[in-house]
Order: sequence, then C-alpha cells, then structure tokens
Amino acid sequence: MPRLTSISITGSSEIIGGSNAQYRCTAKYSDGSTRDVTTRTRWSENSNYATFTGRGSLETTNVPTDTSFEISASYWRRQANLTVTIKTQDQEPPSTPPPPQEENPPTPPPTQEGRMVIDPITRIEGHLRIETEVTGGRVDKAWSTGTLFRGVEPILKDRNPEDAWLFTQRLCGVCTYVHGSTSVRSVEDALNLIIPANARTIRNLLMGAQYLHDHIIHFYHLHALDWVDVVSALDADSTATRILSEQVTPQADSIDFGAVKNRLQTFVNSGQLGPFANAYWGHDEYVLSPEENLLLASK
Repeated sequence: MPRLTSISITGSSEIIGGSNAQYRCTAKYSDGSTRDVTTRTRWSENSNYATFTGRGSLETTNVPTDTSFEISASYWRRQANLTVTIKTQDQEPPSTPPPPQEENPPTPPPTQEGRMVIDPITRIEGHLRIETEVTGGRVDKAWSTGTLFRGVEPILKDRNPEDAWLFTQRLCGVCTYVHGSTSVRSVEDALNLIIPANARTIRNLLMGAQYLHDHIIHFYHLHALDWVDVVSALDADSTATRILSEQVTPQADSIDFGAVKNRLQTFVNSGQLGPFANAYWGHDEYVLSPEENLLLASK
C-alpha cells in the first residue's frame, strides 16, 4: 500500500481585500501518485483579516495596507504552508491559473455484497461477532453473537439472590452499574416485587451518572487509541496546545502542557508502553496534529 510522503497547497498567493479565494491540498504518495484531499484537510490561518469558512475556502476583509500571512493545511500528520498577501482594493493581484485537475481521480470502492463478517468487534469489554447479509448496498439481515463465556450463571447457582448483583456487575470493568441494576431487576421480577417511586428515582439518577462515567472511561481507555497517537504528542508545541485548548474548551481549567509532555516523554523513554510498544503509532490513518494528540492525552 503506497504511503503518504508529502502534501502541498496550490492557489493564489495574492488576494484583493474583501474577496474570497479557493485553495487546494494535494497529497503525494510513495508510488508517485497524487490525490486531491482538499475536503479532508484541516485548514488554518494566522491573520486577523482572513478566515477559512469551508474546506480550502478563504474569506478576507479589507486591509489598511498590504498584509502577508500564512495559511496551513494539515493532513495525516503532514503539514504544508503557503504565504498569502492581502492587497488593498486599489491594486489588482496577478492572475493565477486554476490548479490542475487530477488526471486519474481515485474511484470509490465497489459496494460489497453478500455475507460480511466482523469478528472480533474491538474496543469493547468481551468479544463480539457481527454478521450481515448485504444486497444492493443495504443490510437485509444481521446477527450479533457474544463469543465470550463469562460463567456468571454457574457462579450464581445456589447463592443468595441478594448477592447476585455484586457478581453480575463484574461482567464489565467500564459499565458496571447497568449489569448490577439488571441483575437486581431480574430478582425483583422473579419474586414479583414492585419498588417504590423514590427507589426508581434513585436508580435513574445512578443510571444517569453511569451513562456519563461509561462514555468518559470508554473513550479515554478503550476508543481513544484509535484516534490519539500518544507518541506524536511528543512533537507538540506546548504553547500552541494551550491556545488550542482555550479555543475548544475556554471554560476548562488550565493545564501545564509542558509538564504533561515531560511526563509523557519519561513514560515513553521508560519502555512501559507495554502491549502498545509495537502498535501502530505513526500510521497514516492518524489524522490529528501533535497538538491535538497532546491535548487529548492530557485529559
């Protein structure tokens, strides 16, 4: 599979203030092929007189005098910059030919038909197998199979029903309460018990807290490694990360990203990445910048 080697920006380097300009980002691969990735690129600029309103679409305002700044494109941990000058309205910028069109644009993958099997489903507690039958691009039938036998049933056999919820909630280290609650309700249904309204309210409050807890734990401990390149965070600029944090969550408490980066560097140098030591750090599918990786690793 060809690997991404570099990206480049094409478009006008001079713009009349108050006008718009469209830029294109092109990715180059190890086999010499190129691809237009404009719509998948993260665009930014460092000017008070310009802002990106869409993928590659730059909008400018009038300037008191000619003003130069840089626009940046980030794609799959690659970055390209282009210096752009906003001209006052009494000047005409040089004409720029439109960017060349890709001769052989990539064709979309064919629609898969028939039986599709995903086994295992990752980033969950336990093992799961999903099978589907696809016809005309639509799923006609689907089967979900839990393939891990926990043995909770024989563990609970002949035990006091009041103890069942303590064992059952150990089914998962992330969403413990929901399993415990289900076990309690099963016992109540077997004994034909009806709980008072206050008890139901308390359970609903606990379930709401579990909902928040589950999402946070699942993302940062299970799912985040599909998105956050921990090693890439070592290349981040701490000041730029602080600015990014203030833009994303201005109400959040401040974080010493320099200190976090140092702790992360110590952790990586210690060789304690454990099962992730030979993982896919640096893979082209990671699209976040080093600053974004450091921000998420700090959370």
